[in-house]
Amino acid sequence: MRQWHLAMLGIVLLLGVCFSGYQSQAAAAPAEPASQVKEEDRLPIYPRDQWRFMVSPYIWIPGISGTVNSLRSSVDTNIPWWDMASRLFSNTIGVMGRAEAWKGRWGLFLDGYYCYLGVNGSAVGANREKSLGPGLLGNVSGNITLTPSGDASYISRIVGLDVGGRFLVGTWPMEAGQQFPVLSLEVLGGLRFNSFNQFLKIYFSRIRVGAVNANFPNLSLSDSHQTIKGNAYTLNYTLQVFEPFIGPRMSIWLGPKVVLSFKGTVGGFGLVAYNNLTCDLEALLGYRVNQAVYAYGGYRARGTWFSFGEGHTKVSVNGWFNGPVLGFAYMF
Repeated sequence: MRQWHLAMLGIVLLLGVCFSGYQSQAAAAPAEPASQVKEEDRLPIYPRDQWRFMVSPYIWIPGISGTVNSLRSSVDTNIPWWDMASRLFSNTIGVMGRAEAWKGRWGLFLDGYYCYLGVNGSAVGANREKSLGPGLLGNVSGNITLTPSGDASYISRIVGLDVGGRFLVGTWPMEAGQQFPVLSLEVLGGLRFNSFNQFLKIYFSRIRVGAVNANFPNLSLSDSHQTIKGNAYTLNYTLQVFEPFIGPRMSIWLGPKVVLSFKGTVGGFGLVAYNNLTCDLEALLGYRVNQAVYAYGGYRARGTWFSFGEGHTKVSVNGWFNGPVLGFAYMF
C-alpha cells in the first residue's frame, strides 16, 4: 500500500504549497490599486456574474501495471500504453467524457469513462510448476500442482464516474502588477462510482492432485471466484462500489490562451468496501483555439487497491492504469 500513501502525501503537499504561497504573498505584497485586474476577471473561463458550461470528449489510452494475488500465487501484468495504442478499436476500446458548470467560485462537474482491455499471451512462464497446497478448490485434500502451458487470456473492464462540486479557493498573480501568469487553486469533492471486472484464464499442460495426474475433460473444481475446469484455471471477479473522493486542481494560466492544469484526487480511503482505495492523477496542457474551444493533451494515472475474501479464497488487486490523454473542450 506504499504507493497510495505516496499519492496522498503528494496531494497534501500540493494543497499545502498553494495555501502557504498564498499566505506569504498576501503578507508581503502591497494592496492592489483599484485600476488593477480584479480576481474574478483574471481567469478567462471563470466569470462571476453568469453561468458557464463546458462539454469535453477525450480519449485516454491506459497501459496496465498491476498484480493479482490469489490462490497462493501472484500474477503480474505489465502492458505499456504504446502497446495498447496499437490495439485501439480491436483489443482496446474506450468511451470518455467530462462536463462542468460553474458560476463564480462554485461549480458542478462529472467525469466518466469506460475502458475495455483484452490481451492474449503468456501470463506465467511455461513449464514452471506452481504448487497450491491442500485444502483449496473443491476442498481437495491433496496437494494441487499446476504446470502452465504458457497460454493465457486477460480481460479488464473498467468503469469510473466522478460526480461532485468544485470550489475556487482563489487566484494569485505570479508576477506583481501583471495579469498573467496567474495561479488558480480549486478543491474538488463528491461521489465516485468504480466498477472493475477482471478476467484471467491460464491454460495448463498438466495438473496433478497429490501424485495423480488429473484427467482434463473430467476435472471441475471451483471455489468463490476461482475455477479449475478442464485444462484451465479461471479467475473472474467484479467489484462495484460508491465512495467519496476529494482533492485539489491547480492551474497555471500562462496567458489568455495557454493553461497548465494539475489534478489529484483520492477516494475510498479503505473505509467503504473491499478495503478499496483509488487515486486519480492528471497533468494537462491546454490551448485556446478560439473563443469557445480548447484543445488539450497530457497524462493520466489511475491507481487502485482492493481485496476481498478470506483465507485461501482471498483475492487482492493493486496497480496503475496510466497513459496519455487527448481531447477538446467546448464552452458556452
